[in-house]
Amino acid sequence: GLMPPLESFSTAEVPEHLRLEYWNEHTGNAFTPLVSDPLDRHAFSARLTRTQVGDIRVAEARSDPAVVYHSRQHVARAREAVYLLCLQLDGLSVTRQQGRESVLRYGDFHLLDSSRPYQLSFQQSNRMLVLAVPQRDLARRLANPESIIGLPVSGKTGIPCLLSSLLCGYWQQRRSG
Repeated sequence: GLMPPLESFSTAEVPEHLRLEYWNEHTGNAFTPLVSDPLDRHAFSARLTRTQVGDIRVAEARSDPAVVYHSRQHVARAREAVYLLCLQLDGLSVTRQQGRESVLRYGDFHLLDSSRPYQLSFQQSNRMLVLAVPQRDLARRLANPESIIGLPVSGKTGIPCLLSSLLCGYWQQRRSG
């Protein structure tokens, strides 16, 4: 089988005063409803590249510094419950969910639950690979995923390093065709 095409959208061609609205409209429908609040609304730029592998949606988000909110209102509007595996590719991000704080650097990842609010922030340019896996699918393969929600996993050693390397390699291959 042929791989589904990569779909990309960027704020680059959008007039400056419409960029944030454009970005929020597109990213708010990529996986689960959310909204970005950039540190500098006037100079904000971002890009999302996405595809699908079976039931798993995969996207790379690049963004200038911002805070991303997935609120109770967003949770109520979500079409489906997914786990989000977030792998840091560039920059540093800080995420809060369920009273846990997770700081990710290159190669680190964590699992978020779209059926609960979360907040993600980054103070410098950020690049993250996100896999959205239907909760029922991951729950069949991983005992008690709820126990690891919002906990940072270092991608530097052991099995997590293998997973991090595999995902980075897959995405590089996928982007280059």
